[in-house]
Amino acid sequence: MKKKVTIDIISDIICPWCYIGKSRLARAIEQVSDDFEVVTRLRPFQLYPKVPKGGLPKESFPATRKPGIGAALKEAAAEENITFNYKNIKVIPNTLEAHRLMSLCDDNDLKNKLGMALFESYFEKTEDVEDPLVLARIARDAGLAKEKIDQFLHTNIGEAAVTEEIQTLKADGVTAVPSFILNGDLLVMGVQPVHKWLRYFQRIK
Repeated sequence: MKKKVTIDIISDIICPWCYIGKSRLARAIEQVSDDFEVVTRLRPFQLYPKVPKGGLPKESFPATRKPGIGAALKEAAAEENITFNYKNIKVIPNTLEAHRLMSLCDDNDLKNKLGMALFESYFEKTEDVEDPLVLARIARDAGLAKEKIDQFLHTNIGEAAVTEEIQTLKADGVTAVPSFILNGDLLVMGVQPVHKWLRYFQRIK
């Protein structure tokens, strides 16, 4: 009988290491799929919570905080077949709306699919992932029901819940992303290589 594992993935869709971290975890899960039944759950975080609604021009960020692609990030991305098109990203968005959209997904598999689509949309297609029409299109392409998309577009449903969840995670010790919680107990912070994930699985009883 397979061992059941739940992994909460705390991330933000404009965090490049979150994109890489989720991809690495997926590869590790594939390697242990004969022995483990793994459920991954995306949970929200805002990398830049003070970015106003509507976003900020990338050029306006302080040099010490401006998102960019260093050698280590470029190498890690290549290993995951991820392409970061930073030069074409013009705006650093407020990601609350994207998280609110994902909160409307009742189906966990669909939520994971939507999360990956948002990563790809921002980093590879350099789309404005705060624009409600862009978000609605991505959600529709991922398979989210029309009624859920209409709720997203015409109400603020989910906003308070997402904000509260982020604050709760911070209170529980999550100070950076990506972070992962295994079986509701073990907090793992930072990007993990596949071989370390395999060790974590080996320790699960």
